[in-house]
Amino acid sequence: MTQQQKALVEMLSKHPILEARIMEICDIVKNDSGRFITVDETEAFLREQVRNLGQEVMGEWAIDQSEKLAEEVAKHKGTTKHSKKN
Repeated sequence: MTQQQKALVEMLSKHPILEARIMEICDIVKNDSGRFITVDETEAFLREQVRNLGQEVMGEWAIDQSEKLAEEVAKHKGTTKHSKKN
């Protein structure tokens, strides 16, 4: 396994929602279930999966940014100077 593959596996293990969506997309290629018979069905499903993936990525990103901001605020909370107002 390459470093890039290891990094991908590690990242996806931290984001199970994204991992599940990626697996859904990969299953389209195999089509073991025979679920997709026509190109139109396959394309419609893929569009839906990619749209959902985008929404999930944005949600994960927003949570991550919120956590980083909270950490930054907590880190600097004790460093602000308070002076008496004249």
